[in-house]
Amino acid sequence: MIQPRSYQTECLNSLWNYFKDNKGNPVADLPTGTGKSVIIGMFIVSIYKAYFNQRVLMLTHVKELIEQNHEKLISLWPQAPAGIYSAGLNKKDLHSRILFAGIASIAK
Repeated sequence: MIQPRSYQTECLNSLWNYFKDNKGNPVADLPTGTGKSVIIGMFIVSIYKAYFNQRVLMLTHVKELIEQNHEKLISLWPQAPAGIYSAGLNKKDLHSRILFAGIASIAK
């Protein structure tokens, strides 16, 4: 079980607080090595606790980050309904409720 650091929990709380009062796209700016994949995983888990029928699409531009973010979510939630859609990883799952994908792969 991953024990989040205080700033990771603070970031997660800030994301939820943003959505309480705003519409749009919040930005969480954290330096290298601060566990952004953990925060992404925690946010996705919290979405499903609050809104079980939600679908989530996590996009990034690098196949290593697609894989890393997917693996971190699975480490937090082993039964997560998550898949990968990435030409670079030779995976094309479109049916999972949580999808980690490459921008270039899914753009078409």
